[in-house]
Amino acid sequence: MTLNQLSRAAKRFHDEGLLVCIDDVGTGDNTPELVLALDDYIDEYKFALQNFRPFNHISDIESHVSYWYNMAQKYDKMLAIEGLENEEDLEVIRTKYPCDVIQGYYTGMPALIEC
Repeated sequence: MTLNQLSRAAKRFHDEGLLVCIDDVGTGDNTPELVLALDDYIDEYKFALQNFRPFNHISDIESHVSYWYNMAQKYDKMLAIEGLENEEDLEVIRTKYPCDVIQGYYTGMPALIEC
């Protein structure tokens, strides 16, 4: 999909009042340049700690976490941090990078929802 196609799709969703989240910011194709190009239509950045594992401590990847935390603050976006796997991860995020949404095995294992 081209940047133009992504931008048009994000704009359509945004114009319809749907929240647009860009997943796995800072990894794969979701580079800072792409995120900024779509930023007018993005409501939430989702940062995946697990994409940087293995690491011994969040301080090992702090430049990445800090970058996306600061971007969310600067551009007034919601921030989700996923991949919290232990109490230490949670405490660092809670104290240094308070965000809108957290998720990970530490907060709850994935489960099917009964319909």
